Amino acid sequence: MNSNLESILEPQEVIKWQGKMSRQILGFVLILSLILIVLFTVFLVSVGQGNSPVAFLISVALLGLVTLNFFIDYVKVFTITDKRIIIRSGIIGTDYNSIYFPQIRTASVKVDLIDKLFSVGSINIDTGKVETVADNKQSKTQTAYDKLSYIEKPYEVYKILEELKVK
Repeated sequence: MNSNLESILEPQEVIKWQGKMSRQILGFVLILSLILIVLFTVFLVSVGQGNSPVAFLISVALLGLVTLNFFIDYVKVFTITDKRIIIRSGIIGTDYNSIYFPQIRTASVKVDLIDKLFSVGSINIDTGKVETVADNKQSKTQTAYDKLSYIEKPYEVYKILEELKVK
């Protein structure tokens, strides 16, 4: 267990589960993204835009964003205690997001095709937060989920979460 995590736990708070995003799926997404960036760059060169500084900057920016996103997800750690869910993140500093069980309205498991291939899934947690999204010059609100993304054995983790929520 991380010593930083111990410093934020309440007295007698017990860790019931701890995990992180699947390294296999993070690697797959990184490699796929890099391939797409290379193909995009080759396309720009083939249509004559490859010599343009703007095309070069776009490719470098995309590469930077993909790499940054990979490392942000790589350091993320999910912890379920007997009182709350803790999501630790941060590349330079360490950030914690705590979701106490009474805050949770609903939780659900999501396993799509890619998740199935890598034997992972995500747990979406609804705490009542909403986000505003623009859709065809119109704003609307939708549920903003906290997520335990690409975790192994998501149904088992969901079962742990549901058992602890009712206590």
